[in-house]
Amino acid sequence: MTRWSYQAPIARDAGLEARIAEDPDALEPYLVYADWLQERGDPRGELITIQVLMETAAPDALGVLHQREVALLRDHLASLRGPLAPTAITYHRRGFVRQIDAIGEGGLDDVLAALAIDH
Repeated sequence: MTRWSYQAPIARDAGLEARIAEDPDALEPYLVYADWLQERGDPRGELITIQVLMETAAPDALGVLHQREVALLRDHLASLRGPLAPTAITYHRRGFVRQIDAIGEGGLDDVLAALAIDH
């Protein structure tokens, strides 16, 4: 059985995250945040960059970008999924979790418990 250990994000910046929240369709705030994260060694920065590039890349570049995305998700699963790692499959868009699918017998209850949401 795989054992998971939660790894908190290496870095966060509330101001940069607020810029993203103000206009979630704009690419620039994501790329600024990605640069900031990469400067601090956080793999989410590269994931954001790769996923933004995948939205705008020529079709012939998608294969290489997708391979790198898969490698990042595989190599940094615990930090990218956070406390959800053992209870859910997460889907990322521009480096942020956009969808959560519960797995295992506990289903949604386990996911909510991992997120410390009272239900």
